[in-house]
Amino acid sequence: MSLLNGLLDPHTHQPRNRLFWVIVGGVIVAQLIALWMLCNHQVSQAEVRQAQLRSQQVAMAECLRDVPGSNRASCNGRIARDNRVPVQLDRIAVSTTQAGTVPVVYTR
Repeated sequence: MSLLNGLLDPHTHQPRNRLFWVIVGGVIVAQLIALWMLCNHQVSQAEVRQAQLRSQQVAMAECLRDVPGSNRASCNGRIARDNRVPVQLDRIAVSTTQAGTVPVVYTR
């Protein structure tokens, strides 16, 4: 509170100098940067979840198409058995290109 007492004139309660506006502007800029970083992180996580969902749908469709007499339950078991080491969301690298496609690289 002593910082604000030094910045405001006690009689008029107006800022004494430009330092007040520099501090207020810095706080506003810091909050905008933090909001941008939060939104960017949330969008990245959504892209990862979407890519994982697409890969699961492709794996299920390929199993149903290629394995004779298969159903959803048997394909779920087959996919789980084939993926002995589950792919974790934090180990999937996703990048968005300008064309709007989302190439996915799985690392283990």
